[in-house]
Amino acid sequence: MALVGEIAKTSSSRGVRGKSIMVSKSVLLKNIFGRNISVTTMYIHFINSKTIPADGPVVHHINPMKVDGGKDFSLVLNCDGVKFNTGLCVYASSTEVDKTIIHGNDLICTVSYSRNK
Repeated sequence: MALVGEIAKTSSSRGVRGKSIMVSKSVLLKNIFGRNISVTTMYIHFINSKTIPADGPVVHHINPMKVDGGKDFSLVLNCDGVKFNTGLCVYASSTEVDKTIIHGNDLICTVSYSRNK
């Protein structure tokens, strides 16, 4: 998993090739884009948490995004962003509702966010 850090003091972007990306502070999610490089469908989950949850049922902060194998995806949110008070945890799951984290480095994505003031 490779991360790229802050772009500016109030706006950040993190990129990942792997399974998950986490920000352990209160943020406003602005957008996410990337590619599913596997051949199977995955679901991108957005959780209001500083840590990745255990496999099983989770409370979704934004509805999961379905991404078919080999496809690009993007989600651009309103200009104010979506508030994640506890932290931002984004990960790829093999199931839509429950967290079942994918194996391998099948997700390439960039998540843009700003500090929650």
